[in-house]
Parts: sequence; C-alpha cells; structure tokens
Amino acid sequence: YVSKTGLYTLTVKATDYAGNLGTTNTATSFYYDVTRPTIANVALASPNIVVTFSENVVKSPEFKAWNISFVSSGTTYYATGTLVLSNNTITVPEFTIGATGTSAATVLANNLPSGTYTVSVYNITDYASNTVSGNGSYTK
Repeated sequence: YVSKTGLYTLTVKATDYAGNLGTTNTATSFYYDVTRPTIANVALASPNIVVTFSENVVKSPEFKAWNISFVSSGTTYYATGTLVLSNNTITVPEFTIGATGTSAATVLANNLPSGTYTVSVYNITDYASNTVSGNGSYTK
C-alpha cells in the first residue's frame, strides 16, 4: 500500500507451482502523488487576472469557464471568455456578473470593482487527478 507522495521502485519476481523462479524484471520506478494543488497567488496582469497554482494543473473534462469564481460583498463574478491554461497558471480575461450565459453583464478583469475577493476553482486537477484544495484571495 502506497500512502504518501514520493518516488517508488517496483521489482517483480515470479515463481511457478513447481518452484521455478522466473526472470526478474528490471526495476520500474514511478512517482506517486497524493498532494492536492492549491491556489498560490491571484494577481492582476493587466488587462487580465492570473490565477497561479502550487503545481502544474490541467482542466478536467467537466471544466467550464464559470468554474472559476470571484466573490466580494455578496456578488459573484464568474470567469468567462477565452481562459488560457499554461502549466501552473490560468489567465482570466473577463467575468460575468452574478450569472452565466450570453445574457449576463460582462466586466473586463481589470475593471472588477475594488474589494477583497474569495477565489474558488472547480474541475481543475494536477496530472495525478488531485483536485485543487481550498480557496484563494484577491484584493483590488
């Protein structure tokens, strides 16, 4: 049983019912990852907002732009537009206010109202399928 993140080596030996030892395979190494990525930083890189994670991440098949949300003073802003995922960052160009879909009002990322935002991300994982843990914070 492997229960912690680390590099492991696996060697397999086989013996038949007569007790004959088969050829031992060459050792196979693998890295087992149980550490969930976190939101390490959220910053304005005008005109976009960049969410940085603690490690490289990927979008799960269920990912939609609105799976990234910023909440401040009871108002939710959902990411929209073309999100760019590169290694451990996602660049967010704009948000819809309080709703998703084409009829929602849109605000560019660099035009979010001043305030402190709780940043939530869903359906983003690392390469081992560990989901993002916790929320981030952004102050404008």
